[in-house]
Amino acid sequence: MTSSASIHELSAKGSQRRAQIIATAVEMFAEKGYRASSLRELASRIGITHPGLLYHFGSKEDLLHEVLRVVSERNRVEAGLTAELIGVEYLCAVARFIRLNEQERQVVQMFTILAAEATDASHPAHEYFAEQYRSVLERCLQAFEELQEQGLLRPGISAEVASELMVAALDGLQMQWLHNVSDEGLVDRLEILMGALLTRPVEEVPNLQIEASA
Repeated sequence: MTSSASIHELSAKGSQRRAQIIATAVEMFAEKGYRASSLRELASRIGITHPGLLYHFGSKEDLLHEVLRVVSERNRVEAGLTAELIGVEYLCAVARFIRLNEQERQVVQMFTILAAEATDASHPAHEYFAEQYRSVLERCLQAFEELQEQGLLRPGISAEVASELMVAALDGLQMQWLHNVSDEGLVDRLEILMGALLTRPVEEVPNLQIEASA
């Protein structure tokens, strides 16, 4: 008969193995993307059998969805990027989220590759990324509408255009950063963009606090 202590130990080992699989999957997806990655190679990198890996994740698609969920949730929690956050405070949380990403180049590379792959509607992460873009655009729009109501958005720029520019710029800046095109931090560039969209310097806008990159 298995004791409660033994069950707890087995559960802890199972959690550690799942975490190891996810971490190694991040490495592989960052190198090869989803399409070119295989569970057999992943199992070999970890030092377990293919059936052993399937015990934890029934398919490569299941693993992909869990990797996206775990990694996204971790950084969002650390950045305080909650679902309830709206308006200007959301932009501040986005800046904190980007600053965290600057410390995890591999994660940024993985998301960049997967997002490009997922433009194909048949990709298992297609709806995930489509929803992410919809959500970010909607929440950026709310933030810029708030700034516009306060007379802080530059004349001639609509809240809709500002939100689209913000999201497009963030994608482009991350790509340049991955290619080592610029030595500037992502958050520094974000602040410059914000300054170009607003009628006042970022540091003078109430509740809009964007700390420079380390």
